[in-house]
Amino acid sequence: ERTGQGQYVETSLLDAAVTAMSYHGLAYLMTGESPPRLGNAHPAMAPYQTFATADGYLILGVANDSLWRRFTQALGLEELARDPRFVTNADRVRHREELAALLQARFRERPTADWVALIDAAGVPVSPINTVAEVLEHPHTRARGLVVELPTAEDPDLRLLGLPVRLSETPGSIRQPPPRLGEHTDAILAELGYSPAQI
Repeated sequence: ERTGQGQYVETSLLDAAVTAMSYHGLAYLMTGESPPRLGNAHPAMAPYQTFATADGYLILGVANDSLWRRFTQALGLEELARDPRFVTNADRVRHREELAALLQARFRERPTADWVALIDAAGVPVSPINTVAEVLEHPHTRARGLVVELPTAEDPDLRLLGLPVRLSETPGSIRQPPPRLGEHTDAILAELGYSPAQI
């Protein structure tokens, strides 16, 4: 539009995956040491990870000492905020395994929804980890149109995943079910110029 010249835009899954390593990649580039495996835990903050509850899983992000104090209060574990092993984030990172074991024992006592409500009310980032079924049946997923009902004669209960991209002027939609094997073969071959006898 401005110069009359265009350019190719190119990327790859590898490019995206390498840059998605984020601070893990930077840690290696800065230190020359490959970061250890921590599962879903954050290497520089604790607790900042997933935990099993009585009926599922949650993930939380206690990113600073103020959140830590509110978090321990929400869990009824104020003594941990005064424990010398856990007072500062640096302390908690150094003693992450001991801390995770203590918290894991506590989280096993109640269901996910209870913990999420308590921790969220304290202003600490937390979320349940939903199963695929919970995600697809969630009211917000439905409200966003991410599950599309498209009944057919062969499958009156057919449901498909919706479109994740919204265009204001030319919105997309799913108007047809996936084709059955060979369903459009004759039409496509006819469009390519084959006669009915050749097809």
